[in-house]
Parts: sequence; C-alpha cells; structure tokens
Amino acid sequence: MELWQKRANQARNWLKNGSVILDCETTGLDKQAEVVQIGVVDCSGQILLDSLVKPSSPIPLVATRIHGIGNADVADAPTWDIIHDEFCAIVNNRPIVIYNAEFDTRILKQTMRKYRLRPPRSISRAECAMIAYSEYYDSYVGARWKKLEVAAKQQGVGVDGSAHSAVTDSLLTLGVIKAMAAKSQW
Repeated sequence: MELWQKRANQARNWLKNGSVILDCETTGLDKQAEVVQIGVVDCSGQILLDSLVKPSSPIPLVATRIHGIGNADVADAPTWDIIHDEFCAIVNNRPIVIYNAEFDTRILKQTMRKYRLRPPRSISRAECAMIAYSEYYDSYVGARWKKLEVAAKQQGVGVDGSAHSAVTDSLLTLGVIKAMAAKSQW
C-alpha cells in the first residue's frame, strides 16, 4: 500500500473513531506561551468548545498581529483554570487530532502547568494532521509540512470565519481530513 493510501485510511479512521479536532491560538511560540483561544469540534463539524482564554501575562503585539486577538479581547474571558474541567470533559478518552499537534499539545501542557492542572491523557496521544496530510499529499515519509491554509486550498476546503481563529482552523482541519478520507475510498 502506498503512503498516501495509508494516510488516507488514517484520516478515515479518525472520522470513524469519534475523534475531536482542536486548535489553539497562543501568546507566542516560546516556553512561556499560553493559550488565548481554544476551539474543539467533532467529526460532524459540531462546535464543542469555542472560548477566548485570558492568559496570565499580556498578549504580545507580534502574536496579536498573527491571530488578531488582543488584550482587550480577553479582558473578560475566563482564565484556563475556569475552562479546564469543561475542556477535559470534552477531550477525555477521545482521540484528538490537531493540525500541528506537537506545538498545540506543548502550549496546552504549558498553560495547564501554570495553573497546576493535569492535562488529560488524551493530549499526549494527539495525532498530527499536518504530518499526515504532508505525507498524503507528497507521498513520502518526512515530507515537508504544509500550512493549514495551503492544505485547505489544495483540497478545495473552505469555511466561514477568519483564518487563525481556533474554531475556524479546527473546521479547516476537519475539511482536510474529510478530503483525505474521501480519496481512500477509490
């Protein structure tokens, strides 16, 4: 079986197994970065969680320029400790798929550590749609990853909403997964 077929079958399994797709917007990329927005959808596209999150320190302007979320936007938002239990209830014991799993899981764990909260076990087992898609599209192991916007465009996927919104990016990821899964049925 060719690599693209394996990755297409993986996408089909994600859809069959009740996976949730999540995305985060953050204060940055470093070891102090925190979640400022979380979005989780199921495989039917139902929004399970869509929340701004007030970080423990101000959002740098460089991050705001990327995702458009500023300090005024999160001034009245809940802090992570307020939404943690709801988040855990949604993702606990469910397969999780994230477009850039390594990054988002690191930021989620960093955020939870700041509040001395335990991450759900399913976070450590999150699967990466970015790697799967890149190998599906280029059909070789270690293919250079593609940005979500590029993958969505390549697959003709579009959704309402602004890019770099956590829910919009979760729905774009779902669309890419569905496009991959459809090809596996040929």
